[in-house]
Amino acid sequence: MPVGYPCPRLVDDLIPFILESDNHWWNRDLKRLALISPAWLLYVRKRLYAHPTLRSYRACILLARSLTENVCLLPLLQGIELRPGAGGTARDGLTEEAMAGLRFMFTLSGLRSLTLGGDLAVGAERFLHALSNTQSIVRLSIDGDPVAWNPESSQCTLEPPSLEWDEVFAAKFMRLRSLRLSNLELSLFESAPSCPRLAELSLHNVQIVQGALSDLCRDSGDALRTLSVTSSQPELTIGDDVGELLDSCSNIENLRLEVSEGPGSEVFLGDDFPDCPAIRQLCLSGLSVNAQTLEFIGQSCKNIELLAVLGRHVRITPDDWITFLASAALPSLRELATPSGTDHPPFTYWSRAMHAQVQRACGYRKVALSSSVCLLCAWYSSSLTAFN
Repeated sequence: MPVGYPCPRLVDDLIPFILESDNHWWNRDLKRLALISPAWLLYVRKRLYAHPTLRSYRACILLARSLTENVCLLPLLQGIELRPGAGGTARDGLTEEAMAGLRFMFTLSGLRSLTLGGDLAVGAERFLHALSNTQSIVRLSIDGDPVAWNPESSQCTLEPPSLEWDEVFAAKFMRLRSLRLSNLELSLFESAPSCPRLAELSLHNVQIVQGALSDLCRDSGDALRTLSVTSSQPELTIGDDVGELLDSCSNIENLRLEVSEGPGSEVFLGDDFPDCPAIRQLCLSGLSVNAQTLEFIGQSCKNIELLAVLGRHVRITPDDWITFLASAALPSLRELATPSGTDHPPFTYWSRAMHAQVQRACGYRKVALSSSVCLLCAWYSSSLTAFN
């Protein structure tokens, strides 16, 4: 650089754009960036403390200490994930100091999202009752440890992850819009009111041991827009429960049903399936479906725009797809995802000519034939950003 010229200086206004340009910053890199200048420290703190994830009791202690000693960090918190003991990691013990750290976390105000996992997903209602500032929470997740939830695992805990949804929670989470439950036993009480503004419900490997799924959404029938149910035991969560819920929640626009393990479950679409004119996106994955299933979809969900029928238990041939598309049963359809073969059985991949025939039939209807991966990514992306 020529002598006498000033050193180039980064404009502070560019710092947030630099940080937002990459979602995979390592914490050690952020630490180095925070040491550059006060401006960098401000924006790095905003990133680090927006949604911290705590996977040990020691982490709970350290974060509680940091927030107590630096109250200026409190407004930066938008959400928090408390997962001590998650993932089969060595548990560092619930000491008196760790309990004090957790109690401090339960008093945090202004949070928009909260996740309880690890040890806190066992009898999760105990910790939900301990929360003192829940008025701002719009996203709640209870994420049980899949190792602890699986009774066949050698690492299974004596007490599986569980949640009892009682009459207190509707009043406690008045602004709740998104509820996600994973790998746990769920108890519902018919007399307990539900959250009236609940718009998204996601169940992943949830075993309903008491009550019915409709009990969880009794007071949110008009508000519920997205329902996602994934199960390795479809007889426990997919079937009559989902049909009853769809009957009472007539405004559901996005419906996803998936069997993640084992043989495909018979899909519950039938003559007694309720009309669902509000559904715009429907994804059936891992279910055992056939050409008759498409007929029921055309009769009950006439306004579908995105349809995905995926998995290795689909008994729909290319000719069935072509006939269905030619019938114009779904006049609003604009995107379709199919498997790459048919379960005759066994599952047999389509030839290039077969795939071209389906592609041509989609072209006549101006329907985009998408890969299953692309459509699932779009589904999860829209679901994750709905309440940001």
